[in-house]
Amino acid sequence: MRKKTILCFGDSNTYGARPDGQGRYENRWPVVMQKLLGDEFKIIEEGLCGRTASIEDNFDPYLCGYKTIHMAINTHNPVDMVIIMLGTNDIKRRFNLSITDVSRGVEECINKIKGIYYFNNQALPKILVIAPAPINEGIYNCEFASMFNFYEGIQKSKDIIQMLKEVSKAQKCEFLDASQYIRASKIDGIHLDEEAHEVLGNTVAHKVKELF
Repeated sequence: MRKKTILCFGDSNTYGARPDGQGRYENRWPVVMQKLLGDEFKIIEEGLCGRTASIEDNFDPYLCGYKTIHMAINTHNPVDMVIIMLGTNDIKRRFNLSITDVSRGVEECINKIKGIYYFNNQALPKILVIAPAPINEGIYNCEFASMFNFYEGIQKSKDIIQMLKEVSKAQKCEFLDASQYIRASKIDGIHLDEEAHEVLGNTVAHKVKELF
């Protein structure tokens, strides 16, 4: 029997970047998921530091999720479920995006996924959108403060949650609000600590079991 393949498509918090800047966690949330779901599932980690939903970063065009998600899917096809946790990097001051722009970027990724499967005449995988844990005041402890425009970035990261919920409903996708279970580390205000990865991995694994 073929394993159910789940693609986790996200940024540094899917990659498992540590808040102290010292590499990545071994026990990041997709790894926690794999342990809990067992051999019936195959979890694919596609976390990339700096990845945006759809805005193109002039420093690195490969950070645009919309432009790269098809490569990730086609590399690992057949995929039974795609989990998207993006939006935090789109809030950066230099992009000057509204929360509507950011949520629209995630929606573009969803439409890209649907387009791939419609074009190939394949059954559409389940899609789960996770609203990232909001940025918190910990950004004032590091260089992220100016990068995310201080309080404005914190507020946008909170406001985007409802927008992503509405997008998910309109697109008939599953939705999970990470802020109901975890928060970003106070060390840098953005990245998850090891405990948060454990909790998120458990939460998402439970959601997956409900859907399959």
